[in-house]
Amino acid sequence: MWQELKRRFDNPRLLVESHVQRILDLPNQPDESQKCLLQKVNTVQNVIRALSVMGFPVNQWDALLVPLLLPKLPTTTRYEWGMSLQTNNIPMTLDFYLLFIEKRANNLVQEATNG
Repeated sequence: MWQELKRRFDNPRLLVESHVQRILDLPNQPDESQKCLLQKVNTVQNVIRALSVMGFPVNQWDALLVPLLLPKLPTTTRYEWGMSLQTNNIPMTLDFYLLFIEKRANNLVQEATNG
């Protein structure tokens, strides 16, 4: 019985595909809300963590992931991201991107409270 379960469910290829698909399935241009932005951050962090545990060199994927994730942001947040960049250099890391999104989400709450 255990061997049958293992054969059926212990499929690394399907597991990797399902994790990557979670990022690809993030909606483009979602609502400009704290909840939506933080869900994106959590999804990306969970996927990256899972793939890292599986032995993938996710710390080298920043140049691919950041541009892939940009269309997944609301229009105003994407504009704010562009305005926050200090140079045209490429050393933007996924961690920097996710931290920006978290800060933006927190600012949305403050804007709603003060406005």
